[in-house]
Amino acid sequence: MKTIYKLLLAALIGGGTLASCNDEWTDEQFKQLISFKTQPGGWGVTDVHVRYANTAKYTYNLPVLVSGSTENTDDRLVSFALRDDTLDILNFEKFGNRPELYFKELPQKYYSFPKELTIPAGQSHALLPIEFSLDGLDDSQKWALPLKVCEDANGTYTVNPRKYYRTAVLRPILFNEFSGRFSGSSLLGTMAGESEIKFNSSEIKLNVVTDSIVFFYVGQRTEDYEDRVNYKVFLKFTGDKVDAKKDLYGVEIWAENEKLKFKSYSNPTYKVSSEMDATKTYLKHAYIVISDINFDFVDYTSVPDYEIKYNMKGGLSVSRDLDTRKPDEDQGTDSKWW
Repeated sequence: MKTIYKLLLAALIGGGTLASCNDEWTDEQFKQLISFKTQPGGWGVTDVHVRYANTAKYTYNLPVLVSGSTENTDDRLVSFALRDDTLDILNFEKFGNRPELYFKELPQKYYSFPKELTIPAGQSHALLPIEFSLDGLDDSQKWALPLKVCEDANGTYTVNPRKYYRTAVLRPILFNEFSGRFSGSSLLGTMAGESEIKFNSSEIKLNVVTDSIVFFYVGQRTEDYEDRVNYKVFLKFTGDKVDAKKDLYGVEIWAENEKLKFKSYSNPTYKVSSEMDATKTYLKHAYIVISDINFDFVDYTSVPDYEIKYNMKGGLSVSRDLDTRKPDEDQGTDSKWW
């Protein structure tokens, strides 16, 4: 009999403990927090792809959520602002003492967003419209827009304390038909007096200037070089047909930095073609081939007070795999745009 009483007593005590734990869990579930919904990559930023077509204007709708298992019963007026210290922290965490790799805050003239947004009662989310207008943006820099959900002084909502929920770091990435990651294996470089020693880059990134103009870093410069802005070569895809039989169009090529002593010896051309995949009916293969590139330039910064002359000769090409079910802004890495 004593054993039965002990078991009953233990059950009553245990049940009370479980009820207490369950009440605490329920309280947590009833707590509602305001959060951004983003998908940050390895650098802690969320890429926003902006096509440059006539202009570089694009509206990005950033989801704002009310979390919790219960229905949102009130209209919630949520405030937003820039978070000034975010990029300093992110840059040092990701790149240390490499300032040439740092993200820079996007200047205010290139974006706008409402400082307040109402999430209506009965709704668990709303969209914060961010208007990007990126005409004239220098694509040689890595730009980012750090936003935060502001605390509410009146206590009508609570901000989610987690890092990537209370803050959104958006990185606008411009693209056009001719930008992206091209194969550079056919663009061979030689140093003056060393014609037998050739070099190339397996991949060369073409960056956006306008809807028909791109630039790339000449020689072996990449976006990891501090002096990269001095080594830009520009390509303009004119749309003027120069060979009807081969379906070739003209390319203008130049450099703006006179210190490069840039000199072209050819009239480059390009060809655009595409075909649908034989088995995957939604998949489109698009090709761009740039031919007949031939120019000289000098590297005037690698060795102090000394110029090294190079010749670059050959072509660039890209093969894109595009999912026709998606808009261009949502294409994956197989598009070779990013």
